Amino acid sequence: MTAIRERIMQNIAVVLEQISTANGYNNTLQGVYRFEQKGNSTVKEPFLEILPVSEDIQPAPEPYVTCTLTLNLDVWVRHSKSEFDGSTDAYLITFLQDITRAIMSDTSRGGLAIDTKITGNYPFVTVEGQPYAGVTVTVEIRYRHKRDDLTSL
Repeated sequence: MTAIRERIMQNIAVVLEQISTANGYNNTLQGVYRFEQKGNSTVKEPFLEILPVSEDIQPAPEPYVTCTLTLNLDVWVRHSKSEFDGSTDAYLITFLQDITRAIMSDTSRGGLAIDTKITGNYPFVTVEGQPYAGVTVTVEIRYRHKRDDLTSL
């Protein structure tokens, strides 16, 4: 059976893959990628990478533990004034709106989590002269599993 954490990660990816103008969002993501040691092949922007940052595990009433999984959602964009006339900051805010709407649409992650919350965000730019910018959104997901079985709620 699949670990609860992995099922939550799959849920996050599926939810974010729904971000498109056809689904009523401001933007259409060209790809949603999970962490790969070798890197992700990126062809088109905007795209999003899901990066696990840490997981805190605390005792809970037996036989459970409560986990807090922290993820960074990195959105990479190439701001074209012909597509969005405003500032890059304003463009990135449209992605913050989309991610917030998608992530917060089901804070239980399909019944797997106790809670999901967005805890912050910050913009980033790449090396001067490169065409990419983006925003990192930090998400915390609290969930439980049995102390000796990562697959059991």
